[in-house]
Amino acid sequence: MKPIGPYVAVQTLPPPADGVAAADSPIQTLRATDRLTGIPVLLHVLPHAQGLPEVPSSPDLLPVVDSGMDGEHAYLVTELPLLAHPAQDPLLTARGALAALSALHAHGLAHGGVSRAQLWNYDGGVALA
Repeated sequence: MKPIGPYVAVQTLPPPADGVAAADSPIQTLRATDRLTGIPVLLHVLPHAQGLPEVPSSPDLLPVVDSGMDGEHAYLVTELPLLAHPAQDPLLTARGALAALSALHAHGLAHGGVSRAQLWNYDGGVALA
């Protein structure tokens, strides 16, 4: 896949399921690799530059580690821990998603695109990208 900023996209993650409001989201999430460090990340490609809010620090949210512009597209990068894998357990996933959304909402923020591609199991819990 093509490079975006200092990242190389490895895999496009599936969009939300049909019937979900976020399915119309123009944001594309990709598994990517940092070309400088080789570390895996989640790369969120935005259709246009927009102001990015300060994301609160929470164990229920994957940390935002970078953002930038590549041509006309903005991107946001979240850390993807080495042992992370897509969330599978429904109860653990629901608890993690609700805790993450609660952390965002407490800071006046909304996610706007929760999908399976955004929920990752690691370190005994589920975190939202």
